[in-house]
Amino acid sequence: MTSTFDGVEHSRCVQTRISAPTDAAAAFMTSGNACGHHHVGNIGILGVDKKGEEFYQLSIGGEPGEDARIGRILGPSVARAEIHWVVQRLTQCYQQHRLTEEAFNQTLDRVGIEVFKSAAYEGLAS
Repeated sequence: MTSTFDGVEHSRCVQTRISAPTDAAAAFMTSGNACGHHHVGNIGILGVDKKGEEFYQLSIGGEPGEDARIGRILGPSVARAEIHWVVQRLTQCYQQHRLTEEAFNQTLDRVGIEVFKSAAYEGLAS
């Protein structure tokens, strides 16, 4: 089956629906073809096909550049209808727990992945 995932369009959609101040922005990386970009995003989003339905696997904590690191899978994949809410809850969690001038991954390392996981999956239908 050919994927209908459009990573660029999906990024625009997610970023449009998230009202994060610029000083609290996380780096988003999306991929529908498993090209690897999602592995190094602070919040990585990989499009996956589950029995013909679009779902998204999230990872957090990735970092591109000199201090590169691979993100960790957050939990089960999320349905297309819910992905923007999950990403919004992740950014809100970051905003709530961050210290002044603290980057996304610094907050993640300090508070732990479980805090973000709980925020992301709270109340999901899928």
